[in-house]
Amino acid sequence: GSVTSPAALAGKTIAVNSLDNSNQLVAEAYLARYGVNPSSLHFVALAYPDMPSALSAGRVAAAITDEPFTTIVKSQGAKVLAAQPDAAIAAHPVYACWVASSDWLTAHKQVAARFVAALGEADSYMAAHPGYLASILPKYTTVSASLARQVTLPDFTTRLAAADIEPWAKAAAKYGITRSVIPPSSALLPIHPAAG
Repeated sequence: GSVTSPAALAGKTIAVNSLDNSNQLVAEAYLARYGVNPSSLHFVALAYPDMPSALSAGRVAAAITDEPFTTIVKSQGAKVLAAQPDAAIAAHPVYACWVASSDWLTAHKQVAARFVAALGEADSYMAAHPGYLASILPKYTTVSASLARQVTLPDFTTRLAAADIEPWAKAAAKYGITRSVIPPSSALLPIHPAAG
């Protein structure tokens, strides 16, 4: 049958976009809050576009989705157990970021600085023009204009500090993704935006 509560997911199969990643951590931390033993869960990796059909066909009991697929599965009758299950990690977690090795960053300082500057410019533009992203999604993706107006968009920021990484590092160690808590500051190498 369909799942209507977090506790009903004990022993079930959950789709995440990649195994042993942030979405799996979110699912484990969120369900543990409801008494579900994370080791009872079975995770399968599915691309976000494949999650709606896997849910509707009953191949998975639940999925950690992303937009526009959250809106799609809701329109198909799926129940959203938590609009923000990542709150099980931190009150307002930084959820996604660009990652590069320190060797690459050291060898490509100017490219990295220009990339950070471009991200900052895009973030500022979207903050000043909140309807812009919905207007261009249909042009550059397969998301329809109707769906683009319905999706919930994230907050975009270029700020990242050790305090943003710490809850993820603790959860990764707690749920066995890492062997121990990786010092958050060791994951940061500040790149200052290039001017102009």
